[in-house]
This record gives sequence, structure tokens and C-alpha cells, in this order.
Amino acid sequence: EVELGLVFARPIYRPADLDSTYIGFVVTNDFTDRDWLTRHVDTKNIRIGKGFPDAKSLPGFLPTGPYVVVPHAWRGFA
Repeated sequence: EVELGLVFARPIYRPADLDSTYIGFVVTNDFTDRDWLTRHVDTKNIRIGKGFPDAKSLPGFLPTGPYVVVPHAWRGFA
């Protein structure tokens, strides 16, 4: 899956932090391990998301770049 990722110049802990940092965009590719996901997802309670973070966070599963685009009017994108 090709996705649009957001890159922040520093850690963001709450919405108010967005006012004091730059925001950039980068093209990413989601390599979710669908086999692992189907074996570990809790089908009786999909809302809790069990299995999704592990199937999406293995090393190399979210290649990005190589370019980051920072809009001139970046605050309009927050």
C-alpha cells in the first residue's frame, strides 16, 4: 500500500505541540505481514486492534523517502 506519511521535526505528544514544529510529507509503503496478522488478530474483538501493531512494525516494514516535502505554508496543513 502506498501511503502519505507525516514527518515532524520533533516529538509530538499533544495537539498543541503542532504549533511549534515543522511538518513534512513523505511517500511511504506499508508492508504489513498479512499472514502474521491473520494468525494473531483477535477476530472476536477487532476494535481493540490486537495483532495490528506487531504486523505493521517489524524492521523494514515502512520504507520511506527518499524525499521529504515541507510545504511553504506548512501551518495550513496542521
